[in-house]
Amino acid sequence: KIYLFVLSFILFSCSSKKNEEYEILQVSLIESEMAITDLFKDFEVIPLETTDNSLLIWPDKVMCIDDNYAVFDSRHPAVFLFDAGGQFIRKIGNRGEGPHDYYEIYDVLYNPIDKTIEMLSPFGDIVSYTLEGNWVRKIKFPQKTNYQSFVLNDSSYVAWSVPSNMNDYGISIISQDGSMLINSLWQCNPNLSLLYPRVFYQHKDEVYFYRPFGREVYKISDNGMGIAYEWDFGKNNYTLGKWDIDLYKISDENENQLIMNLLREGHIPYVFSKQNQSESYYYANLVFGFTPSGNRHLFFDKRNGKTFFFNKTNEGINFFPLYMGNDFILIKIDTPQIPFLREIISEIDYETIANRVEDDNPIILKCYYK
Repeated sequence: KIYLFVLSFILFSCSSKKNEEYEILQVSLIESEMAITDLFKDFEVIPLETTDNSLLIWPDKVMCIDDNYAVFDSRHPAVFLFDAGGQFIRKIGNRGEGPHDYYEIYDVLYNPIDKTIEMLSPFGDIVSYTLEGNWVRKIKFPQKTNYQSFVLNDSSYVAWSVPSNMNDYGISIISQDGSMLINSLWQCNPNLSLLYPRVFYQHKDEVYFYRPFGREVYKISDNGMGIAYEWDFGKNNYTLGKWDIDLYKISDENENQLIMNLLREGHIPYVFSKQNQSESYYYANLVFGFTPSGNRHLFFDKRNGKTFFFNKTNEGINFFPLYMGNDFILIKIDTPQIPFLREIISEIDYETIANRVEDDNPIILKCYYK
């Protein structure tokens, strides 16, 4: 069920308190059997073409641009553009030492106004390319320790960097030409900022922010931030104070190692690695035991409060979401997972992918919500 509460929250940009109304999403973390057809009504397979120029190592983000798919590979930092059927078009961006190259890229976005792909380096450089692969410009964000991820709203960039100390801010709101720091938000214990650098998502042109150890999801504007909604797992809620870990300051020099040990040994039961929402669903990815096998997916239906909490679908499909939109979600299907698709796609579609080998690029499965 969704309950509306009026509570005080901390506005991190100026440490003032304000009454705000937000949703509490009550969920039981008990796994249930779930067929993929319980969530989705239709499926489309997009086999990404494998060539010497398009070989993907670790694709972990997709941008839908018109009828094309722009795939970001974080291990081979570049964007690979494929058409609606998965045919490779071109690679965008190049690691190198030339004037139009970059050394490292941690995140990318599509700028719909300029129609450019923008890439963020940890040093705060934003390198822009056209969809044809031509270099456009480079801008420089204000100096920070280590930029990790960013989004673009109507008026500014919102960027995340790992705070260097307890007085530093994790969120920077920056003008679109990169020249001016508009606002700084989120002072916290730096030891709690090292996991999962993708901290933002966008929905209805709003920017949302979340962290691994917090059940709250915040909405960000140029003027500040406030809680948008909060997960409530009942008896499965926890607070880090149980282990004498403070949210805002470092307890001692061994605290980071303590946190990692608590995660590996399962004392901290779960963390949030990814969150998002569509018109119909809230989504969260929880990691239990700090291992890949501990992945659990949580969908909360906004229309009726029904929840789906699972590791794999009944068909055996592992979820690896690359994109979440209002009408569909894109998940990555590696070659060993192909047989599990036979029950949900047409025989003709299955025949087009049945002979793919392990070294081929993954398939994108486009799943349309019910």
